[in-house]
Amino acid sequence: MTTCPSSPRRSFTRAAYRCQCLERTLQDETFPVKVVAFDFDETLTLITYLIEDGDSEEVQKQIVKTNFQTPWVKGSRIEHLQSTSSELSPVGRGFFRLIGKAQNDMTSLFRSKRGMLKALAISKSGKRRALAVLTKNYAGAKAVHNLLHVSGLASCFDAIWALPTGGLYRCKDEWHEMCTPNVCHKADLLALVAESPHEFFPQLGSDAFEDMGPLKMEGIVLVDDQRANFQSPSGNQVLRFCKVARYDGYYRNLGYVKNMGGIGAHCFEDYETLKMFVEEPSTYKETLHLHCVERHFERSSEQHPVELIIFDFDETLTLATFMPSDPTFEEISWDLPSLEGSDWTAEDLLTYNFESPFCSGSRLQALKAMLEDLSKRYVLAILSRNDRGAVAVLNLLRLAQLADFFAAIWTMPFRQQVSCGAWKADAAWHVFEAPLLEVPDEKTEILYHIVENSGKWFPQMEGRLRRLQGLRPESVMLVDDEKENLQSASRFALRYCKVARYDDVYRNCGPLNQLGGIGAHSFEDFELLRRFAEAPWEFQEPHFPQEEADKPNAAPPWEDSRVPSRSEELVKLPRSRLRKSASSPTLRALGDLANLPGPMSRSQSFCLSDVISQSPRTSEPGDDQDAHEICLTGMDDSPR
Repeated sequence: MTTCPSSPRRSFTRAAYRCQCLERTLQDETFPVKVVAFDFDETLTLITYLIEDGDSEEVQKQIVKTNFQTPWVKGSRIEHLQSTSSELSPVGRGFFRLIGKAQNDMTSLFRSKRGMLKALAISKSGKRRALAVLTKNYAGAKAVHNLLHVSGLASCFDAIWALPTGGLYRCKDEWHEMCTPNVCHKADLLALVAESPHEFFPQLGSDAFEDMGPLKMEGIVLVDDQRANFQSPSGNQVLRFCKVARYDGYYRNLGYVKNMGGIGAHCFEDYETLKMFVEEPSTYKETLHLHCVERHFERSSEQHPVELIIFDFDETLTLATFMPSDPTFEEISWDLPSLEGSDWTAEDLLTYNFESPFCSGSRLQALKAMLEDLSKRYVLAILSRNDRGAVAVLNLLRLAQLADFFAAIWTMPFRQQVSCGAWKADAAWHVFEAPLLEVPDEKTEILYHIVENSGKWFPQMEGRLRRLQGLRPESVMLVDDEKENLQSASRFALRYCKVARYDDVYRNCGPLNQLGGIGAHSFEDFELLRRFAEAPWEFQEPHFPQEEADKPNAAPPWEDSRVPSRSEELVKLPRSRLRKSASSPTLRALGDLANLPGPMSRSQSFCLSDVISQSPRTSEPGDDQDAHEICLTGMDDSPR
């Protein structure tokens, strides 16, 4: 009897660090890719430090190394991006002499191939593609060009566009300034590129650059590390895109760095993946799956089992959260007849919250089966950032017949007039004050507080829940759709499931961003989550020890020139059904949404009307908030 060999460990554990190339559902799948636009920060670079006036050649070499060269894979990342070191600038060639040993480690296979950027510029059919840099780097196009020039990569690109305005284009070997429209979102700018390519590539039709012919959004690929850049509030979508992985870790002599990126930073397979995607994008249909990870920790080899699974609620158990506006929905005595005459029916609440329009079959039944199975082996709880409180979450779960699978529900932030905790004993639910004031308002910090003070979070610590006494951090599994909830400034969720997030037109709600939901696009999520809970050590992330050679005591002299990495996640669009109109569909009313004053907090993910309440996370409970009316008309509930 023969057995199938297991998958190579290296391929499995590095999957989280590989880029993802995806094509949305298109009307014209045969339209070729004619433009490839690259983000700069954490996409072309791993981490961005700018070259400033007066920097010596040696400092420039070190900045190039820090920006572009990866310590996690042997060989030269710059050479793999570009072509050969003979095409580098003098500083670039000096840099390669500096790391000559790493160059010698390159395999003959990689030496014989063109660099990724050179390969992307020419299709298999011999047609010329345009390559551009599309960045929000605050220093502008010239600073980006300077860094690309010193690293030897500038000649690979035809244009550099820096939002909101300004840019450069290359004609032969000379770069010229150009004006770009005042646009703040990358998807909006690429929509303009598709309409008028000559305005963004003034060199089209010249001897140096042939005309690319008609262009559509289908013909543009965006390579970016920020998911929010693939769809704007106006409704413009990037139809073909490559999402570069982001990660945290110890990096050279910079200590622990968060939100790094860089295509090919952890595996050179990224380059081949992107080249194949650009040639045959229709073979990379968008799939949105659950992502399960066990982080590396000191006791990971002991393989302690999972005891407690904490689920987020909004966009994790739900796809998007919709609740009745009736204030009695926040009372423990609420029952189904209370919906009569309200703005929601029971059927609509179940459909909009739990059923997926993106795959066939009942997601609610599959979710119920998974939770029932997990509840027999683990303690289940909910920790949600939800302003309506724990009882409102409980009532929605009751309506879906999911409440009995959970032992407790906690909602954050703390609010004086809203119940933030509920616990179950003998099928009866009780309200209590969860100890939210004893811990910072971050999920990871709460997770560790639960480990250290289980009795405060589970008042029913008797019988079956005695297993939670002596809980370890690795015994808790967190399931959430938001990356920021998986770690705080000093602590990490050691075992977690990251639910995929996406933007799409949702039922008759129009275009919504930051949608989620376990199993929203594939019921395989439910089985994957079961397997992870049973054996999380089979999903360990790779552990990259800090390199001893990169631990000098002193900080680099160019430390202050770093471009800060930040999340570009957009505020959530209101979760509300749109009134139908006889007018033609339009998304123009959403165009200025990103310019509204102040961010909308995560706790307002379930807006109940066509109003966005501007409630910064830093505001205190009970503060008066301004409201901004958004008029959304003409959206029909058309089938997907």
